[in-house]
Amino acid sequence: MSEAEVAVLNRRTNEPRRPVVMWIAAACYALAVASLGTSLATVYWDSVIEFNWSSWLAVQVPTGLASLERVLLTVALTLVALLPSIACVIAGFYAWAGYRWARWAAIIAVVATGLARLLNVIALAAIPLALAGMILIWLPASQRFFAAWYLRRHPAPRYAPPVTEVYYGPLPRYR
Repeated sequence: MSEAEVAVLNRRTNEPRRPVVMWIAAACYALAVASLGTSLATVYWDSVIEFNWSSWLAVQVPTGLASLERVLLTVALTLVALLPSIACVIAGFYAWAGYRWARWAAIIAVVATGLARLLNVIALAAIPLALAGMILIWLPASQRFFAAWYLRRHPAPRYAPPVTEVYYGPLPRYR
């Protein structure tokens, strides 16, 4: 894209102005992370009362009291919440910062939030939120924003004008 086709610059910061879709995408990713965090906290809280009913995965894999399987299941549930959260944070932050590769990170975040099914109903909200964030990042307004940031980070090289007169020895004004 040429410089005329990209987003306008902010007068105060002289950086590309974020379109509304980037604000909404960042909010979607933040809400997805909040949903996953709330879900994990709920799973922890419910596991104190009745561990085997605390999450979908715990229902599928019943464990005994004070068993190694229960500890490993808790670690697995924590990872199931953290991996999609990390993917959503990476996609949201780097899209906000204007990195074009964040579009591919957004696809990975949507796939990773599919793990939310293993937690509970609260975590299921992360899936459509991550999907909405991904769709917004792939819109044309976002593409212009990414292109503007690319041009800002990688300006065209400026070459010095060619030298036409070369004098060897003392300059003419000193003779």
